[in-house]
Amino acid sequence: MPPVPSPVWLLTVYSMDVLSRLDEVEARVTSVFGSILKMDSTKKVTKKLAGAAANTAAWVTNVDNKHGQVLMSVLTSAESVDLLLPMAVGLQERYRLAGVPPPQLMYVDRDCCSSFGGSKTAALFANWDRLVVRLDIWHLMRRFAAGVTTESHQLYGPFGGEKGHDTLGIPLLDGSRIQAIWREQRRHLHCIQDPPAVQLYTETGRLTKGSVSLPVYRCARGSTSLESFHLHNNRFIPGTSANAHHFQALLLDGLVRWNENCAAAAVEGREQPLLSYSGHLQHSLNQLSQRVLGVSLVKDHTAPREYTGV
Repeated sequence: MPPVPSPVWLLTVYSMDVLSRLDEVEARVTSVFGSILKMDSTKKVTKKLAGAAANTAAWVTNVDNKHGQVLMSVLTSAESVDLLLPMAVGLQERYRLAGVPPPQLMYVDRDCCSSFGGSKTAALFANWDRLVVRLDIWHLMRRFAAGVTTESHQLYGPFGGEKGHDTLGIPLLDGSRIQAIWREQRRHLHCIQDPPAVQLYTETGRLTKGSVSLPVYRCARGSTSLESFHLHNNRFIPGTSANAHHFQALLLDGLVRWNENCAAAAVEGREQPLLSYSGHLQHSLNQLSQRVLGVSLVKDHTAPREYTGV
């Protein structure tokens, strides 16, 4: 039997393959847009950076649209709005160059509004002067969890009970802490309301119950889609570590595949029988099938675009 290639050899060949189609990979990521955006950060995947790049980044900040497609993924040394300025400038320039209308709404986990002046996130995207920034309601509820006496309390799960006490009379909530949290967070009550004139619901199909046909909707509210993506983002990098070269190759290829899957899931209808993540291969197949059969075999294919650098 011939010798089995080593993991190092396989990883090297894989990264060389990604580099050979780098322009296409980057173009497919930067050709994604959306009118409703979500922005959130995670620190899980940065722990896998090894070699000279180890400890150079602490956070990965991602921006996606209502379909879950990722528009941008950047690494920073801290979770700071100031460090995200180049990312914000790049996103705004990308929309401008493509002639796409600016997004209407953005959900974030922090810096949505301020008691002293305007929103830091809105200031970050200053060119989008009509952008509405809203706080994700799940993150707001998590802030109230700081007011509980202990997570091992009997009423922590159901979050209630008569007068908020357990059978021993121990309260679930610390009165002084809850009052302080409420005074600080009540300014977000308007923030978690749905903004007017923004369509958050998309009909994805219909469901029959008895003899009644009911519509099924997908809601674009909140940043839950990014919480799910963070789990998969960590799995883009297999194992426990990767150097900067392999890390970038795995991350970019993972983003392309994730976006392709999200785009397919957003389109109602039967699954595509032909599966390929290569844009050039799909384009070539459509050219040949048009010449021979007169039809395009990849129905939802978008032609390869040019990477603009933003």
